[in-house]
Amino acid sequence: MGGEEKGRDLSTCGKILRVIFVIINALATLMGIGTLAVGIYSLVANRKYEFITGNDHVASATLLIIVGTGITLVALAGIVGAVLRKRFLLIIYIAVWVVVIILEIVAVAFSFVYSENVTENVENRYRDGWEKAIKEYTTDTAAKDAVDTIQKNGKCCGLNNATDWVELNSTYFNERLSLPDSCKCESGSEYCTNFTLEFDDQEYPQTDHYERGCYDSTVDLFQYVQRVSAIVGVVFVAIELIAVLLAAGVLYFICKAEKKYESV
Repeated sequence: MGGEEKGRDLSTCGKILRVIFVIINALATLMGIGTLAVGIYSLVANRKYEFITGNDHVASATLLIIVGTGITLVALAGIVGAVLRKRFLLIIYIAVWVVVIILEIVAVAFSFVYSENVTENVENRYRDGWEKAIKEYTTDTAAKDAVDTIQKNGKCCGLNNATDWVELNSTYFNERLSLPDSCKCESGSEYCTNFTLEFDDQEYPQTDHYERGCYDSTVDLFQYVQRVSAIVGVVFVAIELIAVLLAAGVLYFICKAEKKYESV
């Protein structure tokens, strides 16, 4: 039995290639688990934006979850195939990655284009979402959470500017005569300013508040997510190409060892 196994041993190059292949796929497994975790976190954490942005974040998060799961499973299959010298697993491994690489190249191209060009449909949806959120700020918790999160993180106030709170929700402004707390800022910080808002022919000073609108911040957030997804996709494609070439090399040396054994 030991003689048979020895007869089927890979060459030195084959063994080295297999070790490298296993190490890369072990790293790929960790990368897949990490991607899966990021997808789950993104799905949960970005729900606060959903009232305004719709389900855009859901699609990106779901894609990360699918990709992360796929990478983990395929990488594990590659490790098993290389260690146990299962040719059919390596063939499946190569075939799956080739298909995935093609799909990812298309997705990456789409993400790069979409990150620089926001469609009119998306613009209108974001604007409608913002107007609705401001109007329902005091009656809908989801609207309040979305607005406060974006205004605080985006260092902005309102859709176009802070006056939207007077125009779109005059009842709220009439009760407070000031903007939401999420529009407040530390004096001297970026975008922090002092200005006045006119309401019922009277002017109300707003000290240390953000005045600039949040529409650009909302679009920037969306474009940032698309851009990051595209960059991550490029990295994945590069790693996957290397993995495919290594898998082909390992498969070659396994087949060569098998043929050498059969010819003895």
